[in-house]
Amino acid sequence: MKQIANFGGSSTSTAKETISKVKTTRETVTSSTTLQDDEDFTFELKANTTYSINSNLFVSGSSACGFKWLFTVPSGANGRINATSNSSNYVSIDTDIATGFSPIDGVGLTTTAANGNYRLLGFITTTNAGTLTFQWAQKQSSATAAYIERGSTMILTEV
Repeated sequence: MKQIANFGGSSTSTAKETISKVKTTRETVTSSTTLQDDEDFTFELKANTTYSINSNLFVSGSSACGFKWLFTVPSGANGRINATSNSSNYVSIDTDIATGFSPIDGVGLTTTAANGNYRLLGFITTTNAGTLTFQWAQKQSSATAAYIERGSTMILTEV
């Protein structure tokens, strides 16, 4: 966890929190469409705080299995997420993030080639402290695994 000072032109400074996480090993899902918590992308959020979300996910697997995702958020949280994909079937989604709501209702971005890069940009505003967790699974169950590759990142910055 890194702290970045925000001086804002005043004589007092308030530290703004930046939480950066990087996937150091490949994470796998095989033969499952059940959303699971990502092993690396879980964040503890403060109450009454807004965070920007910036994520770059390297996803690979069979075009037959695809990829779906959602965020679980603290009670009372709201915000917005824009997701884009560089796969051969370019996808862009812009949707609200809210308590218990899947940004795309579990449908997810679909990999139409063996590999895809997914960019998630947005923000979340909390009223209560709690956990933000990225979840994902195969869109269609397949014995060929879906992966989020090492080097994928997710960064939350308090604004």
